[in-house]
Amino acid sequence: MGWIESPPFFGVASETARDVVQVYAQAPLGALPPHKFEHYAQSHRDFKELPEVSPEVNQMQFSLEVYVDDFIGLVAASSQQELTHVARAVMHGMHDIFPATRNEEDDPNSVKKLKKGDGAFALEKDALGFDFDGGRGLSS
Repeated sequence: MGWIESPPFFGVASETARDVVQVYAQAPLGALPPHKFEHYAQSHRDFKELPEVSPEVNQMQFSLEVYVDDFIGLVAASSQQELTHVARAVMHGMHDIFPATRNEEDDPNSVKKLKKGDGAFALEKDALGFDFDGGRGLSS
């Protein structure tokens, strides 16, 4: 659904979901239960090249934003555990505001987008017309 077709209150609900996600992401690692869609976030080779757990877990740096119905997470992670934690935060936070459906294809965590790889953690991503490169920064 494009932003023109969105009801006026949709932006408020999306921002509320982002706030919930932020709280979940700040929880201690391992505090969030698994989510049925988290494997989509773990599918890219960049994710798989990280160690499962980092020997030194400092304060993980991340930024979470939302534009209409696109949730964007930037994470400076040193392990798969940290990325999985943020993925769980996003997916659970979305379901807290936009409840899960019985039919996965209609789920608020857009399975269509997840299957395309939009929810996979990767060093290089395109989001809202910008190219992000975890090694080099942002370009347009």
